[in-house]
Amino acid sequence: MATATGETKAVDVEVSVEGPDPNTIKVRCLTWNVGNTKPDFTELKYTLDLEELKNYDLLVVGTQENHYKNQTLKLGHTASRLDVGSMHEIDTEGGQAKDATPTGVTNFEDMAEVVEVEAEGESEDGRADSPAPNGEGSPRTTPDKHKPTKSVELRQETLLNNEWEVEICKHMGDEWSILERAAFGEMKLFIMIHTGSDEGSVWATHNVATGLGKGTSATGIGGVGNNKGGIAISFHLRNTYMSFISAHLNAHLEHEKRRNSDHCEIRRETQNVGNGALDVCEEVDHCVWIGDLNYRCDIDRNELDKKKHHTKEENWATVKQMIDDKEYAKLLEIDQLNQSIKEGLAWYRFEEGAIDFAPTFKVLKKEPGPGHYKKQRVPSYCDRVLFKSSPHLKGHVEVKKYVSCPDVSTSDHKPVVADLFIRTSSPPTDVYSFNVGGRRKQRRTSVQGRWWWWW
Repeated sequence: MATATGETKAVDVEVSVEGPDPNTIKVRCLTWNVGNTKPDFTELKYTLDLEELKNYDLLVVGTQENHYKNQTLKLGHTASRLDVGSMHEIDTEGGQAKDATPTGVTNFEDMAEVVEVEAEGESEDGRADSPAPNGEGSPRTTPDKHKPTKSVELRQETLLNNEWEVEICKHMGDEWSILERAAFGEMKLFIMIHTGSDEGSVWATHNVATGLGKGTSATGIGGVGNNKGGIAISFHLRNTYMSFISAHLNAHLEHEKRRNSDHCEIRRETQNVGNGALDVCEEVDHCVWIGDLNYRCDIDRNELDKKKHHTKEENWATVKQMIDDKEYAKLLEIDQLNQSIKEGLAWYRFEEGAIDFAPTFKVLKKEPGPGHYKKQRVPSYCDRVLFKSSPHLKGHVEVKKYVSCPDVSTSDHKPVVADLFIRTSSPPTDVYSFNVGGRRKQRRTSVQGRWWWWW
């Protein structure tokens, strides 16, 4: 929650009654640079504790450098009727949800042979192009005996982008459904929504997302390479309009200005999401921005005389000593992101939870726990979760938890988790329409998700 000085401090998680809170949207955000190394999926317990998440509404997972050899496509978890209905157009003649499942398939026993397909690569939208395992054409075709019917069960297996998403779905269980996903280069943004075990669940009643939109931005080599950039997904949930952005910005200590420029470029290039007159951060009630933002701890940032600059080895030793002494406040004073915000260079009106953990980069792989850093880079807070609310909704986002996950051991980045509790928005009850001869006041109310108007 925001303090008088503008700082945002973590608040202890309160024990609540099971079931959704109609006035609060509870979100777990996870950002992680995977390091193009196959994760140890048993370590998901360190980032996605199911006991902690049993009363949460949304899970937002943004990953960077998430592409590695011999990753597999598998038949994954399910998409529910609710979110498939909101994401895909329904073919009323055949009853088939487009893009939700392989064409014509209603019985997934016939797809046993495509449970696991080795993925050689991914297309621009993140889907791998894999041949049928039996060599007889696409795995999306089946015998005529499996024609779709009007009562096609939409809660069925879906071929996912990669095993990372599959393993998350398996870990989260049947009560969580895919809301939206997007892939761009080696970046992925994956959102799940808590819908309960069946359509009669109270979770399914409360958690119906509408107005889904998504876009991408490339800020890499030459300003167009997709090795760096961002993915944006926006939607409405309980009258609250939210956007989530996952980004991977330019690297290296000396490129702070490029990172600030990347931030602006991603906002500009994702204006196709929602209202084209506003960027994806401004048009929503709340924007949450996660990712490997690559800002560094820079001791010499404000020292104009380069002759007085320290060597890389001296900087590493100084920062490492601060980490050992847990002087995180001093580290944040030399953090480039905080300095950019303070000086008004970028990230206007974005906030962040209080950081009380060690820098997440550049750590030694296979070394669980804090304190193990490679000497090639000065340890830094590269992996962050920021948020921004409309001015009239400032203070509606509480940071319940903001931590790193040092026990995850397969990457040179440690994942970062943020739990955000977002107070639901109230739509205006008075609206105005302009007719010939003047303006007239109207009243509106919501009945089962539809708007009705009275004069």
